[in-house]
Amino acid sequence: MTHHPSAAELEGILLGNLAKEQVAAVVGHLLHGCVACQTTLKTVAGRQRADRRIRKAALTVETDQAYDAAIDQALAAAQQELRIQEAFSSLVEHGVESLAEGPSHLQGLPTFEAFLRRSWDLRHDNPAQAVQLARLALATVDTLSPDSLGAERIADLRCQAYAALGNACRVADDLPAAEKFIEEALSWYAEGTRDELLLARLADFQASLYTDQRRLALASAVLDTAYAIYHARGEDHLAGRALISKGIYTGYANDPEGALRLLNEGLARIDTRSDPDLTLRAIHSMAWFMVDVGRFRDAQLLVRQNFWRYERSSHQADLLRLRWLEGRAAAGLGDLDLAERALLEVKERFEASGQRYNAALAALDLAVVYLRQGRAADTQTTVIKASDTFLNLRIGREALSAVLVLQSAFKQELMAQALLEKAVQFLRRVEHDPTVSFKAWFL
Repeated sequence: MTHHPSAAELEGILLGNLAKEQVAAVVGHLLHGCVACQTTLKTVAGRQRADRRIRKAALTVETDQAYDAAIDQALAAAQQELRIQEAFSSLVEHGVESLAEGPSHLQGLPTFEAFLRRSWDLRHDNPAQAVQLARLALATVDTLSPDSLGAERIADLRCQAYAALGNACRVADDLPAAEKFIEEALSWYAEGTRDELLLARLADFQASLYTDQRRLALASAVLDTAYAIYHARGEDHLAGRALISKGIYTGYANDPEGALRLLNEGLARIDTRSDPDLTLRAIHSMAWFMVDVGRFRDAQLLVRQNFWRYERSSHQADLLRLRWLEGRAAAGLGDLDLAERALLEVKERFEASGQRYNAALAALDLAVVYLRQGRAADTQTTVIKASDTFLNLRIGREALSAVLVLQSAFKQELMAQALLEKAVQFLRRVEHDPTVSFKAWFL
């Protein structure tokens, strides 16, 4: 029988006063996706946020000394941030050696933070280097003095480094290593100060790992932990980011309307100027799910209003995904010539970059257009070729069943548009959630 943490234990996690021996069990339970405890946590977090507002309103002159101490602390933090920025600039411009041989005021924590930030920046463009930089951050912790920083602070830093290393390994497609390092981060969290924002960050990384492991329900549940903490602390941007991620996972789980609600709410909370990548991700996901529910003109309008974001993106993949979206929307509106040009381009570009699964999906989208144009031979050839690609990729059992049914029908020239469209939808869904049933979907 599963043991659920009490409300007092969940409150202790947020307040940071839970006994050390209880922390690992409670946090582990939350990060493994218990929906009931996620709900309780959100209730507790909301109450804590209200209590903070009441205490803030009741502050009097007697708190002047506390404010003075807070100002001193803020000044020290600002000076530390300047050192971190200097170390980061040196790392970007001159490489790792510049920090190893750099001035003494950049050693230790500034170097540690510089490695972590640069690792985060490079996670998509150069995952291997992101992994290496996270390892360097972890090695830097060994150079820090527990006597000056304290054992709990050192544990927090190890937690941060292991979490960053796990996330970098995830992006580099090494999921076993990612799981191992994030579990290690969790164990160090229990030894540290148990800062709630650090817990929320761990939940973010855990959710991303669950997503890549195709465990969408767990990913969504774990994001509730992150959201509850960010919301309680008044961290609107981070809370919005959690909602955007949950919205995307909700869409993957075949609830596009629910996804649109979450994405709208998340987009309203984030700082769009400071995080253009997240903003574009949310907007593109909204347009994609609009197409899924037949809101083709709404999707086109949203893209038109935000086209400048795609143009400014540093990721070429964003423009390719945009072209795919344009092709699907044009097909939905009956502009079959435009749809054909767009989807053919997308298929060819995916093939050229070695993204065979996406190339085959785009080919099936193209086949739908051919079928609606009355081009039976092109439809049959395209479907059979795409099916062969899926089969060569050694896809899962449920996806395999869908592909075999589709291939068999079109080889026999039983070219039904409804079957083709349903197969495309299913193969998109099963890519993210291999537990979905072929029979339940088609029958």
